[in-house]
Amino acid sequence: MEITGKIIAVLPVQGGTSKNGNEWKKQEYVLETHDQYPKKVCFQIFGADRIEQEALAARVPIIRRETAALLKTLVAAKAPRAILEIGTAVGYSALLMARVMPADCRITTIEKYEKRIPIARENFRLAGEEERIALLDKSYWRNLRVPIRFASFIYPLPGAQWQGRRAISSIDLSCGGVAFYCAPTLQVGDCCEIVIPVTVQPVILKCQILRRNDLSGERCLYAAKFIEMCHAEETFVREAVFRVQLRSRPRKDSANENTKGEQV
Repeated sequence: MEITGKIIAVLPVQGGTSKNGNEWKKQEYVLETHDQYPKKVCFQIFGADRIEQEALAARVPIIRRETAALLKTLVAAKAPRAILEIGTAVGYSALLMARVMPADCRITTIEKYEKRIPIARENFRLAGEEERIALLDKSYWRNLRVPIRFASFIYPLPGAQWQGRRAISSIDLSCGGVAFYCAPTLQVGDCCEIVIPVTVQPVILKCQILRRNDLSGERCLYAAKFIEMCHAEETFVREAVFRVQLRSRPRKDSANENTKGEQV
């Protein structure tokens, strides 16, 4: 239902504390319609509704209402146990999803623009959703490293002193690099191409060896950083890393309030 009119009164902000101990606030307004016989309507802005109005006034980019309706429909239909959001802004879309997601679902959202992070964090607090929404800053985009085991191959670049592919076995992956076991083929500073098979679509990335640890049995442990990544490649790797991180994130059991190492 849509009502048009003129706001004629702004009522005092109301607040309190929820049963979970979280503070909340809401703002009520009185609107007078443009009808032949004007009516006065009182409505409130709470949570995501308030954030939408503030974001529009400050020209902060948020999703449109039709997109928001579609997003809520998808979340309600899929009933996910974990959601990863890239780009928090001021927390509008995260709170929209929190309205309709299952009670045991958790959202991890990442924001690069530092000035918006405290605003989003405060919006989550006021909505009482700090327990279900985790906000990460830009340092997680490249620094998050998770154990991921996969078998793959590396390939030489033009001018390399070796030919053919070499089998590797990874031990962990981050948005900025990978660690793997391989035959003693590479030296520190060498560059090669590596196939990353755990992304949504397998990608071949250039990497440079940062460290080499010689092990017994003609095998070495290498640490390498990715170089010359395009935006799409970085996105694929980031999503793979965060997907694994979400699955291993502990949740609080709502029944007994004890922290457990469940897989989500």
